[in-house]
Amino acid sequence: MKLKTLSIVKITPKLLLNFIQLPFKKVQKPCTYCPGICISVCPTFINTGNLSLSPLGYSRYEDLGKDNCLKCWRCVNECPLNYPLPESYASEVKLDLEVLKKGEIILLSARKLDDKYSDRLSELLGTGLISINGLHERYDEGRPVNPSSLKKILKVLKNYGKVYTISPESFHTLSVSLLIENLAEFSIRLNYNGPIHIPCLLLSREEKIVRSLISIGVRPTKIIRDQCLKMEEPEGLSLCPRASMRNVKTIFDEILASLSC
Repeated sequence: MKLKTLSIVKITPKLLLNFIQLPFKKVQKPCTYCPGICISVCPTFINTGNLSLSPLGYSRYEDLGKDNCLKCWRCVNECPLNYPLPESYASEVKLDLEVLKKGEIILLSARKLDDKYSDRLSELLGTGLISINGLHERYDEGRPVNPSSLKKILKVLKNYGKVYTISPESFHTLSVSLLIENLAEFSIRLNYNGPIHIPCLLLSREEKIVRSLISIGVRPTKIIRDQCLKMEEPEGLSLCPRASMRNVKTIFDEILASLSC
């Protein structure tokens, strides 16, 4: 826990004892017992300094979470128990899968998240195309994925040799390989020199992503990790398709430009 957090959250012996015992208990909302380990990475708390607009507040007041939590999953990444707080605000969503085009390599599209790029990339790269619908509801509304629908989709995807996605949301939910980590396979070369914005859901892959981009000609001058698309326009070239909704240039704009030449 960061010192800034320690100065804000009142930690008592009883709170610490409850937190230490959490792994051995079955509780519905472990955040209630936590001293706030994750709040120093929460974008809404960082922006406001208001504990109500942090995981501590969202876990106690569901309406606050529904309306104000960005569902960025940074708190989950920091949580020792990996408690999926963003999934606690609404009912389940069933994911749907549609095979639009078959191919030896499949591009997986998350509808309403990467529509601007997926169809055109599939065409220019010569890949098949599979569409997943419902992921946007998980990351916009905090709806947990129906386990049965997830299991069915994972079973279908196993039938294909290579499946790549451009959406951080697909990567996060389905553990599908990222296209930006495999661009060299398509002999793509990019000429970009400047800052790179890595979205929250891809922070765990930062090292491999950067190494892959450098191998195809990208020259990052700075890595931006702490700017959330849902709050602000990030600096530099974004690795998230959704950045285009904020008129921010993405790596996929660069790829399409390269393939169209």
